[in-house]
Amino acid sequence: MPTVRGLWGSGPFRVDEAIRRWQNGGALSSRFRGGRIVPSPIAHSVVPALGFLWLRRDLKTASFWKQTLFLVGGVALAVLPDADFLPGFVLGDPVRYHRGATHSLLVCLVAALALSPFFRAGLPEIRRGAVTVFCVFCVCSHPLLDCLAADVSEPYGIALFWPLSEKRFLSPISLFPPVHRLPGPAWTFVTSLANMANVRGWVVEVLFSATALLAGVALYRRSDRIFLLASAAGSLFCLALYWLLQMG
Repeated sequence: MPTVRGLWGSGPFRVDEAIRRWQNGGALSSRFRGGRIVPSPIAHSVVPALGFLWLRRDLKTASFWKQTLFLVGGVALAVLPDADFLPGFVLGDPVRYHRGATHSLLVCLVAALALSPFFRAGLPEIRRGAVTVFCVFCVCSHPLLDCLAADVSEPYGIALFWPLSEKRFLSPISLFPPVHRLPGPAWTFVTSLANMANVRGWVVEVLFSATALLAGVALYRRSDRIFLLASAAGSLFCLALYWLLQMG
C-alpha cells in the first residue's frame, strides 16, 4: 500500500489506515470501494461566505444583485478546481483527471490573480487588494480542504506544488465523513451519489459550514452583544452536533 506525505510535515503515513477508518468491510463500503472521499461543494462554499462577511462593509453601497453576484462568483471560484471533472465526463470516466493540475496551489494562485479584476469590475467601492485576497482564498482553499478529507483511491493525496513537485499531500486527520462516488461512466458516477452515507456526509458538512459561518457572523456583529452571544451559541451548538456525528 503506498504512502503519502502528511500535510503538516509529520512524515508519510500509510493510506491503508485511512481506508480502514472509512471502509470497514460493510456492505456499503464494499460497494463503493475505489471511490473517492472528498468534501462536497457545501464545505467548499464556506470560505467565500466568510470572505463575503469580511467585505460586507465595503459592499454596503452595492446593490443587492451585485452583492449576490459577488457571493455566487466566490462560490464558483471555490469549486473551480473541480473543473477537472469535465474532460473526464466527456471521456466517460469523470474521475480520470480529478485532483490533478487544477488542484495545485500554484495553478490556483494564477487563476485567482487572473480572475480577480473581473470581480472588481462594477464594484469600484471595494479595495483592489481586498478583492484579490478574496479570490485567492476562495480558489486556494479548495485543494487545502481536499487535503483534510480521506482519499482511498489512486493517486492518493493532492499534488499541492505541481509542477514544481510531484509529491502528494494528505492530512492524517479528516474533517469530513465519507462522500462516496463510484468511478465509471458519467451516469454511474452521478447516480452513485444518491445513498444514505452521502446524506450523512452532507449533514456533517452543513454543520461544519454553519459552525464556521456563525463564528464569522459573531465576529462581524461583535459590537451587538446579544447578536454576538446568539451567534456564538449557535456556532457552539453546531460544533457539538458536528462532533457527535463525526464520532458516531
